[in-house]
Amino acid sequence: MPVAVYLHHRSSAAVAGRGEQGLIGVLTFAGVGFALIGAIGAALFAAVGPYLVEASAGGWTEAADVTFGALASSVYVGLWGMLELLLYGIWLVGIGWLMPTENRSFGWLAMVGGVGMLAYSVRTMLTGDAPIPFEGPIDVLIALGAGLASLWVLWLAVRLWRGPAKTIT
Repeated sequence: MPVAVYLHHRSSAAVAGRGEQGLIGVLTFAGVGFALIGAIGAALFAAVGPYLVEASAGGWTEAADVTFGALASSVYVGLWGMLELLLYGIWLVGIGWLMPTENRSFGWLAMVGGVGMLAYSVRTMLTGDAPIPFEGPIDVLIALGAGLASLWVLWLAVRLWRGPAKTIT
């Protein structure tokens, strides 16, 4: 979330005269939404998980298994697989699009990673399952694209570590 807000500030200054302020707001919403949805899913597991473990130890194993399966599917597929990755993909593609020409390779990597995240999200929406385990070549392409998003995050961390001058925009 701090990175999304930081990039909002940096991007707003860079595109001040280009008329893309509305796009910056949408991208910041997507970046912050990505972080919040991830946190909500984690909080659901943290809040409900211990009770399900206690119920399982107390002899309610079938009920606990069904409840945990429903919770896991809701979080993994519904929150993290569909909604969170959709917002993350939108954010990555948009941030990559806004990169100036001297940062094109950095921007392209963000866009390709974002497309991978969007494809992962759409695949999850259509099937109700995550594309892992891999069932075909399309799943491998989706995983490679999504993996490039992780590579972009590492590159971003190095750029931010070096300092704010010409870091992003």
